[in-house]
Amino acid sequence: MNKGIGRQNIFKGAAALAFLLALIAFKPEANAEMKRSSSQSMKDMKEEKGDTVTVDGVKAAFKLSQSMNMIDIVLSDAKTGKIITKAKVMGVVTNPDSTQQKKELVGMKMGGDYSFGNTLDLSQKGVYKLDATADTEGKTIKFSFKFEVK
Repeated sequence: MNKGIGRQNIFKGAAALAFLLALIAFKPEANAEMKRSSSQSMKDMKEEKGDTVTVDGVKAAFKLSQSMNMIDIVLSDAKTGKIITKAKVMGVVTNPDSTQQKKELVGMKMGGDYSFGNTLDLSQKGVYKLDATADTEGKTIKFSFKFEVK
């Protein structure tokens, strides 16, 4: 009876050791994946382009994330800096070949920031123009941004 208990303990010990060795073996891979994710995030940040305009007391901060084919606009009160979250924002993007993309810029909160954005087809190289209209708090604001895809 003692021999059976001893074998059980040996098997349990061997299983625990195998599990620990597997954790150690896979840890470098997890670290490498985290480093790749951080590098990709830094790359995305470098590819972001932006501009800011103020129209009728509303500040519009534009950001292009070219690697993600996304545009974002943060609207705020120019005097107080308070972020505007209640607005209907429409955008017309004129492509380098003069064709247009019409998009509703949907309001969303991501990572603590509230912005209005959408994805775009940025497959053409050249200068794009975004003409946007924001209906907020009883007034309509129109603003434009230009950006280049190389």
